[in-house]
Amino acid sequence: MDNISVDHLLGIKFLNQQDLELIFQTADNFKEVINRPIKKVPSLRDITIANLFFENSTRTKLSFELAEKRLSADVLNFSSTQSSLKKGESLLDTVNNILSMKVDMIVIRHSNAGVPQLLSEKVNATIINAGDGAHEHPTQALLDSYSMRQKIGNLKNKNILICMDVGSTPDKKNSENYQSGPLSFEIISNKKKLISNCGYYKQDNHKLNHLSKTTAAQSTLVIDDNSSCKFFWINKSWLVKKGLRIITNG
Repeated sequence: MDNISVDHLLGIKFLNQQDLELIFQTADNFKEVINRPIKKVPSLRDITIANLFFENSTRTKLSFELAEKRLSADVLNFSSTQSSLKKGESLLDTVNNILSMKVDMIVIRHSNAGVPQLLSEKVNATIINAGDGAHEHPTQALLDSYSMRQKIGNLKNKNILICMDVGSTPDKKNSENYQSGPLSFEIISNKKKLISNCGYYKQDNHKLNHLSKTTAAQSTLVIDDNSSCKFFWINKSWLVKKGLRIITNG
């Protein structure tokens, strides 16, 4: 398969295992490129991409812009605080005005879930979801999955414990990667995942003991999704002794 099965990257739930494998194989090729003295290839030459970030972002925004430029795309960076949105212009009108400048692709980050999908249905351009509220963050999930693939190889039938800060309790799913990460792991490994809020377990000895028994028995992998994940850093050596293989991405 030379092309993925979707026209837009809206969420992991729209991808299949063949799509993920193609993305990872392509990433393998570009990984060699970034280690060259000249880190640039003409893959997106003559393609214009607009980055529309309606939320504050450092890593995601810079990662997209750097990748676009290394692929030779022409890049437009949009600031909502300095746009006609301040005068009452709608989001759709703003995007259409940008597209009238012959833009081919929109990368959008927005606090409201579903905005990327709405745009994919209303405008004539490829839409990339860079995070939409508590819904999905597909590119972060792809990066997590690729990192694990690089570290341990085939993830099929592996059990995965995700360690991330998603709120004060495990049922407070306010992280977009809380949704995307498990979906990508499930597609790759064909197994249901155990998801843990690190801060919650840190404060609850009963839950912590249960976690140790469960993860050790299942040879679960642990991912640190955020450097502020105190449970991970405090208990790293303890987790290793319990037989867990540790992989970090943040």
